[in-house]
Amino acid sequence: MPVHPNAASASAATPFTLLVTPARAALGEGGDTSVNLLIRLQAPPPPADAQPRAPLTLALVLDRSGSMAGEPLAEALKCARTMVENLAPDDRATVVAFDDTISCLAPLAIAGDKLALKAALASIHEGGSTDLHGGWRAGADQLAGNLAGDGVHRVVLLSDGCANRGETDLETIAGQCRDLAALGVTTSTYGLGRGFNEDLMLAMAKAGRGNAYYGQTAVDLAEPFQTEFALLTNLCARGLVLKVNAPDGVAVRMRNDYEPAEGEPRAWKLPDVAFGTEVWALLELTVPQAIVDAVRAPGASTVDLPITVAVQAAGVGSSPLFLMSTLPPLALLPRAQWSALPEDELVARRAAELDAGDALDTIRAAVAGDDWQRAQILLHDAEARFADNDWTRTLLQAMRRLIAKRDARMSMKEAAYQKWAMSRRLAMPGESKFLSPDSDAAGPAYVRRRSEQGKGRPT
Repeated sequence: MPVHPNAASASAATPFTLLVTPARAALGEGGDTSVNLLIRLQAPPPPADAQPRAPLTLALVLDRSGSMAGEPLAEALKCARTMVENLAPDDRATVVAFDDTISCLAPLAIAGDKLALKAALASIHEGGSTDLHGGWRAGADQLAGNLAGDGVHRVVLLSDGCANRGETDLETIAGQCRDLAALGVTTSTYGLGRGFNEDLMLAMAKAGRGNAYYGQTAVDLAEPFQTEFALLTNLCARGLVLKVNAPDGVAVRMRNDYEPAEGEPRAWKLPDVAFGTEVWALLELTVPQAIVDAVRAPGASTVDLPITVAVQAAGVGSSPLFLMSTLPPLALLPRAQWSALPEDELVARRAAELDAGDALDTIRAAVAGDDWQRAQILLHDAEARFADNDWTRTLLQAMRRLIAKRDARMSMKEAAYQKWAMSRRLAMPGESKFLSPDSDAAGPAYVRRRSEQGKGRPT
């Protein structure tokens, strides 16, 4: 059952709620027990008084290499112009373009007069090779040198290719994204088409505490650009860190693809959260029987394990946010009776999404090895296993279409971005059935579960 933060953990004025839900509210006697815990930080709805949002500071970093010639570059510039149009007068922005050279076409400035930004975008023409790191770094350094206020500082990077000039090592680039994120400069990435390096783009977004999108065609990028801007203008908590305190001997495994927090045991970085949404994590705990015996009161039919979860973040106006919840008392049942207990529906559904992401990893590896027979067998098994989850079933159907075409590049990209979406997505509190992304009931764009990650419209 969900547990709300107690009075000692957060003041009554705190509008956030931290929920801890075990898959089963019980432990099995006679051996170690695996406990799935769903952790949810629910944000308040948007304020009714419509307070002005914190300013955005954006670096629009666009690939102008030769492969972007024609429609790809035209559509990318259209997306960037739309983002510029939506900037408020007190937002700030810079425009950087890169091929094998780096050009800062519009230095960081207040966006009240957008003519300079639009002129910079209009001056971009296709060029040569791809110094992706150099372009990203130029935009990030401008933001890092001009950190101001409590607003979001975000690099928005778009590329259709692989880093083949300048620094190209994935770990080095991701490490720099991590370092800049620690300073307050985050990174979101957009991959376009068939040639971009999805492992690099996903690693940059993960380490950079941003978001990752891709489009099979240039037109497919319009919706992700709109989604990112809508999210950035509705964030209410950033820099979230989840920490688990548990007795020595209790193994704690994070099921989501979240980065560990540096220097903190059993702590992970969570995505930023927007008004009216929840950010979540699934923990798998292995509780030894010896620990249960040590804390169990004589003759008691329940046990209070000393396990707590806490979330700290920067809230609106950079105000510190801290919430803590405890694991509820768990019943002690004979092993067979415990195994027969039904799991909480929401915990089971989120676990199935993460399991499907793991299955996609194995499918992607088979495709990478050109073992199409194995990929089809693994996909068939996954479709049978996750048939009861509407969203995962829809995503696997998209994978089936790509695998049927023997399209290795797009199959691998779709699998990678599907796993990202299932592991790191924001959700609506009380979310139940999967709805078409076109449905208004599906919520804001940044919580809508797309039926195919590389398409701008559901298929």
